[in-house]
Amino acid sequence: MTIQNLSQRIRNSALWQQTQHRYEQCAPREKQSLQVLCIGVLVGLIYFLIWQPTTEWAQQQESDYLYQKETSLWLNDHLNKAKKLQTLAPKGDITQVVNRLAQQTGITLAKVRPDRQGLAVWVEDAAYQKLLKWLVLLQNQHHISVQQIRIDSLPEDGRVKSYLLLSQ
Repeated sequence: MTIQNLSQRIRNSALWQQTQHRYEQCAPREKQSLQVLCIGVLVGLIYFLIWQPTTEWAQQQESDYLYQKETSLWLNDHLNKAKKLQTLAPKGDITQVVNRLAQQTGITLAKVRPDRQGLAVWVEDAAYQKLLKWLVLLQNQHHISVQQIRIDSLPEDGRVKSYLLLSQ
């Protein structure tokens, strides 16, 4: 249906003709009041159906944009920190790092077993100072932390036996 057909149907309808006839019979002052009323209704419809929803949408879009911008700035600020942490992460498997550092500090590992919580390590006989140095190196250089530890002293002074649960 075209606009011309719709316009023709409205003009030919009995309701339209009746409304037009009543309007023509009104006094000039009443016609003027009806025109002002129609303009007011039209302005109200434009405001409530077009202007207000558009304004609310624009404000919501601006709020979303500012939130996205803030999030982007935060991510960019923390990207460098993430890259630094990535470079500090252990090179290779945690087991290899633990074994290599143990050899460098002079500790003999009795048993190393992967665990669902991390890496379980048993040391049967080690100098306490070397064990402490090894743990500090694991934490500071490779960010491998001790989740659980049990240290028992041996009869010889300064020697210990230990169990550790390590994780990244």
